[in-house]
Amino acid sequence: MFKKSLLVAIRHIRKNKKYSVISITGLALAVGCFTLPFVVKDLNESIDMFHKKGKRIYYVESRIGKSGGGGLWGTTPAPLGPALKNDFPQVEDYVRVNRGTAVVRNGDKIFKDRMYFTDSQFLDFFTFPLVCGEKTALEQSNSIIITEEAAEKYFGEIDPLEKTVLISNENDFKESFMVRAVVSTPPEASSLQFDILIPIQKLQAWEGSDLIDWGKWVHTFILLKNSQDITALKSHPMTGYIKQQNEVEKSWPIQSLLFENLYELSENTPQVNGDLGISGFPPETMVGLWGFGIIILLLACFNFINIGIVTGTRRLTEIGIRKVLGSSRSKLIAQFIGEHILICLLAIVLGGIFARTVILPFFTNMFTAPLKMDFFQSFDIWIFYGLTFLITVLGSGGYPALYVSQFRPADILKKSYKVGGGSKISNIFLAFQFILAFIMIGTSLIFIQNAIYQKNLDWGYNQEQVLNVALKDKNQFEVYKNKIAQNPDIIGISGTEHHIGRSWTLETVEYHEQEYAMTSFAVGPDYLKTMQVRFKEGRNFKREFATDIAMPVINSL
Repeated sequence: MFKKSLLVAIRHIRKNKKYSVISITGLALAVGCFTLPFVVKDLNESIDMFHKKGKRIYYVESRIGKSGGGGLWGTTPAPLGPALKNDFPQVEDYVRVNRGTAVVRNGDKIFKDRMYFTDSQFLDFFTFPLVCGEKTALEQSNSIIITEEAAEKYFGEIDPLEKTVLISNENDFKESFMVRAVVSTPPEASSLQFDILIPIQKLQAWEGSDLIDWGKWVHTFILLKNSQDITALKSHPMTGYIKQQNEVEKSWPIQSLLFENLYELSENTPQVNGDLGISGFPPETMVGLWGFGIIILLLACFNFINIGIVTGTRRLTEIGIRKVLGSSRSKLIAQFIGEHILICLLAIVLGGIFARTVILPFFTNMFTAPLKMDFFQSFDIWIFYGLTFLITVLGSGGYPALYVSQFRPADILKKSYKVGGGSKISNIFLAFQFILAFIMIGTSLIFIQNAIYQKNLDWGYNQEQVLNVALKDKNQFEVYKNKIAQNPDIIGISGTEHHIGRSWTLETVEYHEQEYAMTSFAVGPDYLKTMQVRFKEGRNFKREFATDIAMPVINSL
């Protein structure tokens, strides 16, 4: 029976090639677009979820009370972690992280990689599998832990354990460290991204920072004995810690301390300044993506319904003869549904291929991690496509089967029937199709106009044909500048400590007896000219004015 139905379905598709191609292509494109919000949702929900102790790990944030700035920050005073462990029995342990950049030298090979100063219990908190070595490696002051990727870069095929590398920072501090352990490279859906782990005690030698100083800010994580214990910490005012920090750092007062679960870190990253999290897409964006996907799928289904009615009415003679010969309506419905199953199955397969090869690669640069579809490791993708298949079969194939099979044999053979345009439901489907099409076109035009607006938005400086090169120090900059200045295609060169959109510092500015937190950029005299920053009032720095070199300030409005 199944084989016979399959042969009839294939024969029908061959006979109506044009309509079949339109139906399959339309559904495949719709399924491919509908896959995008599912994969984005899957990516959002996978961030940091691989950490086995994630339910008990909380990230401590600080709310700063500052006029004209402040807000929520992902850093807290360095002594806070040990104080929480000491004062709260619910806190099993803590780990602190201070991120930086390291220049790593192994023989004549030099690399610039991401470095975390952290406590020795880092690997007890987070699930970064140990490849070789010992978890407790950071208990030794001149030991480091590196990732598999870093080990391959530094040593190639050579065993990295017990090998020594020279690590330096931007302050010309250099020290030799021995590799005591190698861990798996952090996955792309991880808030913690590093190449090297180094004992946090080295901060004092490298930066002159004392870990018992309440004015030193780091990222703090705590591990609870039970996830329910967070209620006790959230309900505590933490006034003692806040008072102690504010007495030391009056210009950056903490109003409150907040605790955020590791699994939820990516959801609130856009609202937190300077945190470690990678940003997931906010709920309103996900609603928009799902809305687009559903509308596109509905359009394809309505189109399939209308085509199904047209092609079905061409087979009324066949239907009439089969009914005369004793075929029941239920068997006819099953036959039509079977044909739609084949078409929908082909559309789902092609839609999955289209999503994986075109849709996801096209949109992947917009996201924090590559958009992937893994059919062999993710059971959710099978459930998703299974439900999509069921919806498209019933939604787009059910009504044409019911509609075409309803005619009586006598009416069909006498040709005393009215089909297609005379059906109110057909007209409703067609109307919905036009309405959804207009909504999609209108929304697309709005998005296009917004994209054009964003592209042409005046940022106050030139964003085109500007290249930023990170150098070690001023001496290196002077050598580099003298070399590239000989190139006639270069019209401007400037040195800077900070760069627009890349790095800056926060300064406290007092104005009319009110303190404000302001973003500060330390730049060279020619930086604003090179970046073609446009002035609303005033002038640029001038080298011939001593005051411009000693105490220069330019404010933005």
